[in-house]
Amino acid sequence: YYSFVLPPWFAVLIIAGLPLYRPRGAAARRFALAAWPLLVLFTLWGAGGQPLFVGLYERLEFLQGWRFVGRALAVGSFLLAALVAQRVDALWHSLRETDWRALFPAGSRLARGLPVTLAAALVAASGLAGWEVVSHWNIGYQDVLNPLHRDDECVSWLRQQRPDDELAVWRLGYRAITTYMNNRARATQVYADFEMTPRPSTLGKVDLTTSLPEYGIAWTEGEQSYLRSRGYTLLPDSPIVAMSGKPCLYRKADALPYAYTVPLSAVLMAQPGSEWPDEMLLLAGDTPLPPDAITLPPEKTTPITTFIRQPDAIRLLARGYLQQFTVVTVQERAYPGWQATINGQPATVESVGGQIGVVLPRDGGQYVVDFVYRPPLLFQGAAVTLLAAAFSVVYLLRVGERVRRRRQRRL
Repeated sequence: YYSFVLPPWFAVLIIAGLPLYRPRGAAARRFALAAWPLLVLFTLWGAGGQPLFVGLYERLEFLQGWRFVGRALAVGSFLLAALVAQRVDALWHSLRETDWRALFPAGSRLARGLPVTLAAALVAASGLAGWEVVSHWNIGYQDVLNPLHRDDECVSWLRQQRPDDELAVWRLGYRAITTYMNNRARATQVYADFEMTPRPSTLGKVDLTTSLPEYGIAWTEGEQSYLRSRGYTLLPDSPIVAMSGKPCLYRKADALPYAYTVPLSAVLMAQPGSEWPDEMLLLAGDTPLPPDAITLPPEKTTPITTFIRQPDAIRLLARGYLQQFTVVTVQERAYPGWQATINGQPATVESVGGQIGVVLPRDGGQYVVDFVYRPPLLFQGAAVTLLAAAFSVVYLLRVGERVRRRRQRRL
């Protein structure tokens, strides 16, 4: 959970590799006494599945917003970082304040050289640990995200066949997310007990949050039947896995592309699709699958093939329809924070069934559309963090005390 905060070797060094020291000062000791229990609490909270927190979720609804692992572990990460900084600070002062001459014979080289060597080692190790955290924050322990699921063979094969495409794969459940991350593929319809809810649709009643992707992976007969009933066909060249003895990948030829244009009238007049057969409502134990929503007819859409996608920015080239308004849509959830421009001019970001989009004029022209994600809470939180850091620096450097001393000297 915390390899991205504290390298394991550095933890061993400052705890076991050097003598133990108590935190300096009463305030530091009080902080440590409070931080360690809280660190254990938020670690268990982030780990999930603990009976205490499961019961709290059932009784205190507002706590369910913390079910996302990163939120609980973020508090634990801060506490751990503060404890590490406190520990290094205590070691540094202990190296400086220890009477080394009393420990070693007078004039001994150890009395002169050992504290300098240990201080230099502490500074070098701290710098190396900081560099490792900054440069490897997105890589798991031992630089490997393990364990990989059996989906890996199928998704890796698909990525090799289509190295530059935006891939989306239907997969029941979310136990195989690692391989999707490694192969830059989207795992859709995880059917968890919570969903990341986008803004409600601002154009008609269309709902694209449940639209099926181009590819699917099915392991059980129920999942295979479901994909076939939704228009998927087996990819005979995909890997054959031992679990089923059949190729593992399916493809839906009429799936909505990653980016596309569609007439505004088609969005406003979209109707619900056919209901799922009763036998398809449960595919895995008690996992319910929702009925069809109001989605877009694939034949009404035109794929956009010229685009550049970054994690927080998308640029695409789109052509509008003549004498009718055109909706440009990208399969990214319409969360607050998305901004858009058309040929460099600000545009209103629409929620097209839960996906981001803009409306082009009805002149049939060609436009450069940019979507940029700027989450407001991230910047507000960054401002609070910077202010808190500045205040902490001023406090730790005792700037106020120094200013008072200077005034007294002038008087």
